[in-house]
Amino acid sequence: MAEVDTTLSATQQQQPFIYQRLDGKVTTQSVEISEQLKPFIYFIYLNQKQNSREAISNYLKNLKSERTQNIEKISNLTLSIIHSSDLKEFENHLKTHEEIISKIINQTPIQKLKFRDYTSGIVKSLGAWGGDFVLVTAQNEEDLEYFRLKGYDIIYKYDELAY
Repeated sequence: MAEVDTTLSATQQQQPFIYQRLDGKVTTQSVEISEQLKPFIYFIYLNQKQNSREAISNYLKNLKSERTQNIEKISNLTLSIIHSSDLKEFENHLKTHEEIISKIINQTPIQKLKFRDYTSGIVKSLGAWGGDFVLVTAQNEEDLEYFRLKGYDIIYKYDELAY
């Protein structure tokens, strides 16, 4: 993993990266997703920008000891996600990540909230809970018809957004 330019916003980064802010210190590192997973990863535009304030407020209500434990869990899980090379393993890690975050911020996971009947993969929130984009895993392009039928026509393959 290489250092990333922290002066750039997430939208300006040239490669996928992880971001961590701990005790006032920000660290970012570029990451490489397994080539075996890339054909199954899509980003779908929901056009439902969310305000993160409520999620942050809920997170801050946790006791400091709980926050520290949650940070450790999420950090370890993030490493498992980015080091996955098997699709089912990757999906299981994403699902666990989503479940932990949902408890921390007291929000329903996006797949349970909006895409309960999508069974061909995982729908993972990105950014503010249920915001502009979700990460979706799908076995093939036909699986994405589910989202198009729901009115979500802006769908990007992993390689179209990540270099």
